[in-house]
Amino acid sequence: MERKSEYLVVGAGVVGLAIATSLADRGRSVVLVDQSEYGRGASGTNLGQISMSDREQGLEQTLVFETLDQYEKASPFYQLEFRQSGGICAFEKIEDERIAREIVEKKKKQGYRLELVTNERLGEIEPNLEKIRGGVYSPEEGQINPLRVNCWLYDRAVRAGVCYHPHTRVTGFVRHEGHLKGVATEQGDLLADQVILATGSWTRELMRTLELDYPVDYIRGSAVVTEPCPPVLHGIIEDGGYFTGNVPDGSAIYFGGVQEENGSVLIAQANRMVEDYDTGIHGGDLAAMVKLFLDHVPVLRDVQILRAWSGVTTLTEDEKPFWGHSGVYPNLFLAVGFKGAFSVAPAVGERTARWLCDGIAEEDYRAWSPVRING
Repeated sequence: MERKSEYLVVGAGVVGLAIATSLADRGRSVVLVDQSEYGRGASGTNLGQISMSDREQGLEQTLVFETLDQYEKASPFYQLEFRQSGGICAFEKIEDERIAREIVEKKKKQGYRLELVTNERLGEIEPNLEKIRGGVYSPEEGQINPLRVNCWLYDRAVRAGVCYHPHTRVTGFVRHEGHLKGVATEQGDLLADQVILATGSWTRELMRTLELDYPVDYIRGSAVVTEPCPPVLHGIIEDGGYFTGNVPDGSAIYFGGVQEENGSVLIAQANRMVEDYDTGIHGGDLAAMVKLFLDHVPVLRDVQILRAWSGVTTLTEDEKPFWGHSGVYPNLFLAVGFKGAFSVAPAVGERTARWLCDGIAEEDYRAWSPVRING
């Protein structure tokens, strides 16, 4: 199976697809491999939330705006179900409300469109929401159908000439005299001028085969979806702890949900620290999650749940992604650990291609460089 390409992208999630597509659009030869199939990892278990209110000013904020522009242009042709319906980070605790007040004032000065809401105003935005002290409302929050985004990017990749190898597990790297030549797979070696890792929660295990350790961990998140029902939620509902940073690092149950265009309600999220990429369903976690949701949205108490699922998503030690050259091997590039990847992936793909093909790297990229760990 040994063959040579200009770029080899490992990982066919939303970030890997976006990078492979953007490189191929520039006429480069690109091979894309995945140990399963495209969009089957975290990109296939995502709720499709487009978040703005929890983004840092600067690069992160810019990536979201660039991504929203791409979604808006593509949505009519690919039925991505993209909509900016607004969203509320809902608070149950006095402490969260106090912290949020300070954050909102700071972010409003930075140009964010945020509103601290309580009581009557909260009822105007989400009339079916009960037993909530208040929240932070952002009209820029939105959602998209994650499965259709994966299909959109895959279709673009194939049309652009990307050579895609599903069910191709990378077992290590091919090195010669200290230089990286490509990757080893169960089907044979794949050689490339540049190797790009978009491997999500699998990154740490893979990088250890190079005697490098990047603190990319993962947590299992679980959610459920209901049968279609009349309109109940107007926008995204998210646990206010995500906005304030007042959330546990480990296993926890959160309050959140969103209603899809077909009327189904996605209820989330139950988090649990796991090992060996365990995506099993924990009945007790789901029961606690649904109970918490129905405490605040009791109008849905008689709606049937159709399906539950779990998936692992990445966490980094400093809550920043690893984006850039490894610093150890000049032709090894990482693009992993992006928070809320569906909010930034298309922009990350376009900027990565400019970076690698045209040498255009902005000063802001330094904060996310992998060199900060192994430099």
